Amino acid sequence: MLTGCGTVAHVTGAAGPAASPPSCHAQYETWKHGPAKAAADRLKTALRKVQAAGSAGDMLRIRSALEKTGRAAKHLAATPPPRCADPKGYYGQFLTRIRAAGDNARTAGGLAGIILAEAPLKAVPGIEKKLDAELDATVGKKR
Repeated sequence: MLTGCGTVAHVTGAAGPAASPPSCHAQYETWKHGPAKAAADRLKTALRKVQAAGSAGDMLRIRSALEKTGRAAKHLAATPPPRCADPKGYYGQFLTRIRAAGDNARTAGGLAGIILAEAPLKAVPGIEKKLDAELDATVGKKR
């Protein structure tokens, strides 16, 4: 007679120690070269067009370019950088200002309307400077 025969199985979650997560720099590089890259390129192009239209004093082109920057910023906001790279949220602030200018441009009328539409962009260089400093601290200067 066999009584008490059997085995006890122990289930563990992993066969060994858990792998460490990628560094913040590695996460940032993956993000930077991933789906956000095309949207970032569109945003840079649109911002250059705003600048060129402004230099030419062409209100219709400024309005159109502002609207495009707003759309590009909206798409870029859908793929934020890793939280470790931007813990203070400067990236979101940067895009929010650009989106606001684009939204304002859609309803702008005349020169005064365009000037008001561009107002949120005045804060962008300061936010960009803070973001750059933060990225230098979180992911390194060689980004």
